[in-house]
Amino acid sequence: MNQLLNSKMNNISKNRALIIIIVLLLFSNIFLIAYYSFFNKKRGPNPKGKDGFVLALKKEVGFDDNQLNEFSHLKETYWTSAREKMDDIRRIKSELFNLTKQVEVQDSVVEKYADSIAMLQKQVEIESFWHFQKSRTICTSNQLPAYDSLMKKVFSRFGKRNQSPNNR
Repeated sequence: MNQLLNSKMNNISKNRALIIIIVLLLFSNIFLIAYYSFFNKKRGPNPKGKDGFVLALKKEVGFDDNQLNEFSHLKETYWTSAREKMDDIRRIKSELFNLTKQVEVQDSVVEKYADSIAMLQKQVEIESFWHFQKSRTICTSNQLPAYDSLMKKVFSRFGKRNQSPNNR
């Protein structure tokens, strides 16, 4: 009888502990949902469908509507071309990866694929340079320091996104 009573007491203690843990988890989930819903500064898509860089040009550099339209046109032209080249790079990389399934692959074949990727990447980089140079010409002389500062911030972030945690 004593053993049965002790067993029931242990079960009640275990159940209370589990209920306390469940309640704590519930409160922590509610807190996280509230935090991300109300206090997190990243709230999804930017207003009016404009990307963050265009908003930064307006806010930090002082672009007017005409300058924003001119930049948007330049950006669209640049990205149309760059997207095509990046798609080609992905396709060639996929073909190169498919070669790993073959037992024997000649070095010259791998080099041909790598050279094709390098040529396209070089074109993307050159087009990027000309795009940013053309974008800079939209600025007034008073806006150039703010534009250059913004671009420095943008370029300093490029490498950080693609680093693995071990390389940081």
